[in-house]
Order: sequence, then C-alpha cells, then structure tokens
Amino acid sequence: MKIISFDSAICRNLEQGLRREWLETNQFSGYASSTILGANTRRQHGLLVAQLKPPLGRYMLLSSVEEILYIDDVAYPLSTQLYGDSVCPDGYRNLSEFNLLPFPTWVYRVEDIVLTKSIIFLNEEQTVIIRYQLVEGDDTLVRLEVKPLTAFRHVQDLTYQNGRLSTELGVSSNRVRFAGLYFHHDAAILDQSGSWYCRVYYPEEKCQGLDFEEDLYAPFRLVYTFSEDREVFLCTSLEDREVVPFSELVLKEEERRYRLLKDIHIHDPRFQILAYSGRTFLASPFKADSSSFLLSKENGSSVSDDVLREFLSANGTIHDRFTMKDEQDRSKIILKTSYHSDFDQARDQLIGLHGLALTTKQYQIARHVLAYYANRLERGLLPNRRGKDEDDYGAVDAPLWLIHSAFEYLTYSQDREFVEQNLFPALNSVIEAYIKGTDFNIQVSSDGLVSGGTSKKALTWMDAQIGNWVVTPREGKAVEIQALWYNALMAMVQMAEWFGKTTLTHVCKSLAERAKDSFNRTFWNPKSGYLYDCVEGNRKDGTLRPNQLLALGLPFPILNPSPEKWRSVLDVTRQHLLTPYGMRTLAPYEANYSKTCEGDGFRRSRAYHQGTVWTWLLIPFVSALLRTSDDPKRAKEEFSTYIQPLVKHLEDRGLGFISEFFDGDPPHEARGGIAQVLGGGAVLQLYEILS
Repeated sequence: MKIISFDSAICRNLEQGLRREWLETNQFSGYASSTILGANTRRQHGLLVAQLKPPLGRYMLLSSVEEILYIDDVAYPLSTQLYGDSVCPDGYRNLSEFNLLPFPTWVYRVEDIVLTKSIIFLNEEQTVIIRYQLVEGDDTLVRLEVKPLTAFRHVQDLTYQNGRLSTELGVSSNRVRFAGLYFHHDAAILDQSGSWYCRVYYPEEKCQGLDFEEDLYAPFRLVYTFSEDREVFLCTSLEDREVVPFSELVLKEEERRYRLLKDIHIHDPRFQILAYSGRTFLASPFKADSSSFLLSKENGSSVSDDVLREFLSANGTIHDRFTMKDEQDRSKIILKTSYHSDFDQARDQLIGLHGLALTTKQYQIARHVLAYYANRLERGLLPNRRGKDEDDYGAVDAPLWLIHSAFEYLTYSQDREFVEQNLFPALNSVIEAYIKGTDFNIQVSSDGLVSGGTSKKALTWMDAQIGNWVVTPREGKAVEIQALWYNALMAMVQMAEWFGKTTLTHVCKSLAERAKDSFNRTFWNPKSGYLYDCVEGNRKDGTLRPNQLLALGLPFPILNPSPEKWRSVLDVTRQHLLTPYGMRTLAPYEANYSKTCEGDGFRRSRAYHQGTVWTWLLIPFVSALLRTSDDPKRAKEEFSTYIQPLVKHLEDRGLGFISEFFDGDPPHEARGGIAQVLGGGAVLQLYEILS
C-alpha cells in the first residue's frame, strides 16, 4: 500500500527528507518517530519512547540505530546522522524509496543489492521491532552491522557523556539486557564493546532557541548475515519477551493494521489515511505498575540528576512497566492532544472528537472519551491541561465543549441510555456551576452572558501566557464563550425534553433566551459590520479575530438569523482571515499581527494566537457559509477546492497528519506539533460536511 510514498527525488534530498516526519504510537502514550531519512532533528525523535510516569513521564530509551551494509567488505552507510554542519553517516544517499504503510519502510539500493528496513511499533506493548529484508542480491556477499544508540532520559531533556552510566551487559542466547532494556536479535556476531556518539545535532531545537546537541551511547554492535529466509530482526523492549518468531509478531501487527483500514468506510484514500492516523491519538488511561526498569543509584545513568531522582525509588531501583491494572482498564480509551507534545488538553480533544470518532462512526471511542471527562469535572470545570504536580482547571470553554460533544454524540448514535445515565447529570452540573459561579470568576452575569478571567490567567482557547503575562487578554465576556454557552443551553433543552426533565427544560430555555437577547444587543459592531471579540463593562474590543465564527457556525447559532449581518461577518472574515490552511487568529492589518511563529519560546508564545492559522476554525466558517448560501451544493463544490492544500499537507510534515497550526503569511509554513487532534479532526469533519 503506497498511499504516502516518496521516491529518490525526495529521499536523497537532505532538506526535503528532513522536513518529513513519521510517527507510530502504541496506545500506551509511547511512540516511535523520526524523519524519513532516519536522522533525528528534534530531541523528541526516537525509536522507543515509553510512558514511564503518567501523565508527563515519557522517556527516550532507544534514540536511533547506526547501520552499515557491507558488500564484499565494502562499507555502505544506511543510517543518517547530523553533527553540526556535517552529515555522517550519509546513508540517505543510498535511500531510493520510503513508504508509510503498513509500517514506515525504507528501500535501499546499493550496487545489485536491494535491502528494506521496516520499523514496527507493536500496539499495546513497549516494544519496537526493526526488520531488515534482503529483496534482491546474493546473500553470501552481504552482511549488516547495526549499533543501537540509547539515551535514557526524559523526552524533554538531553543527555551527555558521563562516568555514571553502567555499561554492564547481560548476555544470553540471542538476547542482550542493558539498563533495563531487552534487545532480542538473530545476529551472527555480538561485539560487546560500547562507545559514545558525541554532539549529535538537532536543528529543530536550535531553531527554537534550545540546547541542540546531545551524546548517545551504543552499548554493543551486532553483525547480521542473511540466510535463506533473507530477513533479520532487532527487537527492543522493556519486557523480556518469550521466544516468539519475529516474523509472526510482525504479521500479526500488519493484519491488525489492515483490519483498521478496512473498517474505515471512507472512499477517498487521502481521508481514509487521515482517519487511520487519527487512531494515533488513542491512549489508555493506565497507571504505571511496579516492574522492571532498572537504574542503579550506585552506578548512575546518563540522565540528569533531576531525572535520575525521579527514576530512583528508595532502594535505588525502579520497576516502571506499563501494563493495565486489569482487563476492564484495558478497554478504556482517552485521546492524546498532540505529538510530540507531552501535555493533554481537554478542549482540543473534545473539539477534535467529532471528526475522529463521529465522522468515522467509531462511537465506542466517543463514549470512552466523553465518560472520562464527565467523571473528571470539578466545580463545573475540566482539567484542560494536565500538569506534573496538579491539573490546570482554568478553561472557561472546555466544559461547554463537553456538552456540545455529548449532544453531537447523542444525535449521531441515538444512544439515549448511555447519555442519560452516564453523562447528563455531569452536564447539568456544569450549568449549575456557571449559574452559581465557580473558579477564576467564571459566572453567569445578570444579563445572562458568561464572564470570567483575571488579569493573570487566560481562560479561553487563546491561552498563551509568559509567566503572568497574558499574551491575548480577553478578560470579561468573550464572543465564542457566549456562543458556546447558548449552544450548551439549547443542547440541554433538547436533551432534557428527551429525558423528561420538564423543570430543567424550562430553566435552560429561559437562560438561553436571555443570553441570546443580551448577546445580539451587546456584541454587534455596526461600524465594522462584525462582532466584538470581547466585552468587559463599557470596553468593547473590536479586534478582528475568528472567534466570532462560533456565533454562526455551531448547531444552535446565537447570532440572530439576519442575512445582512451573517453575510457581513463571513465576507469580512473571508477577506482578512481565510487562508488555504484555516483561519488566521488575527487580521494582518491589526497592530499585534505576527506573520510567522518561530524562534525561541518567548517569540513563539507571543505569536501563538496573533496571526497564526488554525484549521479547526474552518468548521464554523464552512457551516455558517452553507447556512447562508442560496445554493449549498455549489458552495460545497467551491469550498472543496480550498481544502486541497490541507490534503496535500498530509504528505509534507507529519506524514498522514495535520499540523498544529500554520504561519499567518504565505507560504503558511506548518508550526507546532506535527500531529494534532484538532487539525486532524477538523479536516475529517470538513470532509463529512462537504461530502
């Protein structure tokens, strides 16, 4: 299957090859990821990254492998590594093809030899298998040398050569144990001499103003020969696996993946692969169990002192293996927000849920996610960002998105029993909390609109902060919060009627009517012909942003159905905010507009919602556009051409994924996470709307 595939024109182009990244996950929040050249360009790249300390404890274990192919004793590099301005080895020059599915697979052509390499990251295991297959050529002339390069650090840290790392190996037949990792292999020769690879260079880190070099340790060297079956393996795992033929494990995983593809009933292969990639965001809310990852307090390790202290238990060893507590837990599912980010965000997951689960009719996934967040409500709020020590409940919109998503799930699935018994009481608690008032001054004001926020805390989705400095201050009554509040009330009215909750029906309907009346009197900007972005007392912010689109594009629009006003909003936002990849967060003519989002953390945070383009905002825009169109069919056909760049983007950066956001100015370079639940879910939802 070659839905996403590249030939030598891309594979042997250093710049083009390094910008394209692949990603595999295991549903335990672990992953494997790198560029299609095999060269790591960021500290988060690696072949075995395991979740060791939930929720923010991903650790880099196996960073990469160095590979040299020998033909009649002549050495040809296959791997690629960056060292400052140097590329050594430069195996990409021998790379003729890369295919993404069913596994990331590289095809090397050297003289008369054709060798393939595949990375198989096993589902629900902390195990990665590397398979090498001799496709063409005389096996008696060929041998392959492989060195695993390890890091043993938190995924956000870097490691350096030091004398604290225990280099002791535990060697038995076709197995090497090193620092708690098990390497199973079928190599002909094992060379137990280890070595450091110093100052490996990560250009993406340098671009972000971060430390960009680290040292990796190769604990041993393997030499493979190819027999009649013409394939060899290296399996790296946190578990001492039973002796199972590697080919059987690979075949089982391959069959699982093809079943997943077959179950996606989308005819367009480009959107099919996006739906398939959406399963990358699935994870199980498991707990770490005491098991077998060993780091000796006496011998030390290559990790920093702080990380080492996190690893070590009182007796100097730790056993963080990642298995489910029981089979019931194994069936539970949540979503991850972004890769390679280490945090989860309820808001983003709930917005992306429609495309990832409802569009694809994977209702079981939606049930798990909705139940998970319904059970995590406190004082009517959701933990919008999970922290190392405690969760951040500072998001005024996340609980309202939960109500919206629950209503959409009910509309699609007709699963009234589940919603009534498992979700509805929690949804009602959100309404009650907002009426009474809750944290961060979030409350329903006397005019029926929701206000909230402080000068030192951003509560809306435009939540970038640098210390106590709120980059995009929107304290008071933000326009999309009113749209979400009204939408939530109307959804509750509908559900309360279905469930026979007469009193609640009247209460929510009355609140909705008051909110809508106040909104239309307060938020319309007659001078500019669009909605104010935020209102606080007598201060009305007329900055042109896309947040107002939710007042038109949600299932229950809060803006009165005035054709003139609706068309005016759409015309202005189309003219100044619409791009081929989504909607700008700020009009280019505004004073604080940032045309790009790059540089160090300060500059990126400052630009995060000041002009950057977000794909998910196309959903309310297109929905409103179709509602106002005299010819919806023609409007769909017209807008279908707008999303072609997004489809093409699936083959550009995070392969099979939509990036977190894009620069405001052309060429709209992709920024942020290479795979983001918001963007992927939005494009799938767009596909549904336009189809």
